[in-house]
Amino acid sequence: MAKTLARQVLKEIFTQQGLETPAAPPLPEPELCQLDAGQQLLATDDPSLLAALQNLATLPSRDWLSSLKARLLRDFPGARWVMLARDQQELGALALQLAGGPGTAAALQLDALDYRSRREDLWEAIASAGDRGCLIDESRSAFRLAAGAWSLGGSKQPDFILLGPSIASAWPCAALLAFGSDTQEPTTAPAPPTLPTQAMALASLQALETASIHLALQETGEALRTAAQAGSARENLRISLAGPAAAMSFVCQGQENAEAALIAHHLQLELRAQGLNSGGDLLPWADLQGEVLATTIRGIDAALARMRTLLIEHNSYLSGGIPYVFPGGDPRLRDRGVARYRYPRMADTRVEAEGDKLVIRFGPSEMGEVTSSGFYLPTLLRGDLDLQLSYRLTSWDPGPDSSCIALFLQNEASTARYYSQRMSSGGPEDPHCVLASMNTVLSEQHPTEGMAGQFRLSREGSTLRAWHRCRPTEEWLLLAEENGKCREDLIVGAKIWSKVRAGELAAELRDLRIRGEIPEEQIPSLEARPDPRGSDSA
Repeated sequence: MAKTLARQVLKEIFTQQGLETPAAPPLPEPELCQLDAGQQLLATDDPSLLAALQNLATLPSRDWLSSLKARLLRDFPGARWVMLARDQQELGALALQLAGGPGTAAALQLDALDYRSRREDLWEAIASAGDRGCLIDESRSAFRLAAGAWSLGGSKQPDFILLGPSIASAWPCAALLAFGSDTQEPTTAPAPPTLPTQAMALASLQALETASIHLALQETGEALRTAAQAGSARENLRISLAGPAAAMSFVCQGQENAEAALIAHHLQLELRAQGLNSGGDLLPWADLQGEVLATTIRGIDAALARMRTLLIEHNSYLSGGIPYVFPGGDPRLRDRGVARYRYPRMADTRVEAEGDKLVIRFGPSEMGEVTSSGFYLPTLLRGDLDLQLSYRLTSWDPGPDSSCIALFLQNEASTARYYSQRMSSGGPEDPHCVLASMNTVLSEQHPTEGMAGQFRLSREGSTLRAWHRCRPTEEWLLLAEENGKCREDLIVGAKIWSKVRAGELAAELRDLRIRGEIPEEQIPSLEARPDPRGSDSA
């Protein structure tokens, strides 16, 4: 029913006044998060817009244009011209005409101020314009700054206002409305707006006086901003949504050897992969609520999770070439081998095969925000799973922050991650504990003794569980479980990670046991790659 009621009301008004029924322009469904110049500010079945349209039935159509001019003059008292146009290209042509036309000396210099500026910035820019002409571009902002934002105050008012289809609820419109005679006539002027455009523009302006459109846009924008803040904090990203809540844009800062422009580029790609068109400014529309808003927030969250993965990959060393040293195992696992992983790529860590075990070693050093290294099997696992890994800490000198070792499962995109892990901090003699991390949610900590044990992760249906035990003769301790969230193919691995600084950390990992389906469709095998630290590194 959305986007149909206003058309029907307009048709009834035209019939009542003996006018030719207007052809309804196409109104494409807006892409999530993006309101461009061809989409309306108000949903066309918004009650306030429908009520304003109904009021037009008492006003003869011959008076619509004069009423529209009067309302625009009241809403934009400082403007000498108000321009309505079909698209950005036509708006640019109109501004060029007012500036003197192509190939001539500009009669006016136009300062384009749009919704990305704060009101204080607009005041300052207009006040400093002097004798220059001042142009306000509202063609995309659709009054997003605030109700009455154009009562700017100060000694100078804007000379020109550009209005796009948003003011006419996405009906094509083109007009140049003159409010004074002291500005030169453009060389050519577009035709006055059609009757449907006049009706929709007039009704939209009336509706904006009573509708809670600004509040709705503000609330929706803040919900999106909060989601972006939470996702960025979780993934340790320098990405934020800046600007007025109703007209924000993603701001990316360079981090972890990736420039801001590169991060911004890939963020747009990841948002687009989630069905979110955010190639420019993030302009939510008024009825972005309920499940559509929830879907948008989930998409932003998933895109930010992918950005963490991409940053790690950008600054990591990944290499195949390690043999599958564990006893038994499916022949396909042995054929595809094991891959080593190191973050940051130049960190002082080693991952090596020694006999029937893999050894991870960290040299004593500064760890920064995080240093992580280990191995993974470049092979997807499907369905019900049961994985066990034995470990022994041969050297363990954690620093002031935590140092951890874990068996992990994660999906290929790294948006679902499950750990059975051991953790300690302080010094070699400080106590250790075991716990689980289920998709970033940490479980209760359990004290543990000794320097050896076994990790276990299992999946039955969509229930994933994390376990630990100190000796093969003991019962498994269930650390945590998560129900109903993970049915994807998963990748298994093990790693050590630490923060700030630590002494030597080293562990032997052996007897990896895997029960589960290995699908035929697989990710590409990873070839051995040169180590950026030199040929003698591993």
